[in-house]
Amino acid sequence: MPHSRSVDNSGVVITTLSGMVTLKEFVEIQIELRSYIHEGEVYELVLHSDDFRTALDGDETLTSAESLQNLLKGVRRAAIAFVSRQAFAYGLCRQLQMRAQSEFVQICVFRTEETARAWLREMQLSNKSRATTADGLV
Repeated sequence: MPHSRSVDNSGVVITTLSGMVTLKEFVEIQIELRSYIHEGEVYELVLHSDDFRTALDGDETLTSAESLQNLLKGVRRAAIAFVSRQAFAYGLCRQLQMRAQSEFVQICVFRTEETARAWLREMQLSNKSRATTADGLV
């Protein structure tokens, strides 16, 4: 499954998925995310291209959720935004959201990249504000 990763100016990891993805490939790609964790935080924008297809089914989202939770253990804060215009992929990501998010891991699913980026900016700002308050600087 073709994928690409880059980091934008605000520190958001941008992952673009295309072609067919299996559960094993999805987990392997998410394992790579560990190398992007900075100061205990990671922000990721996952884009499903128009040719994105998945071999995952509803039952496999539980395995994906467990893998993602294990991957992000010990991370102070993670925000992952999935963007998909395809109904099936969107629904699977919503299942992953419900199963994998926690106090420290926030996941949200969007139809457009613009709303996903706005949510990630909001998450970054709120986490910086929270950290500043915790340090007693406010």
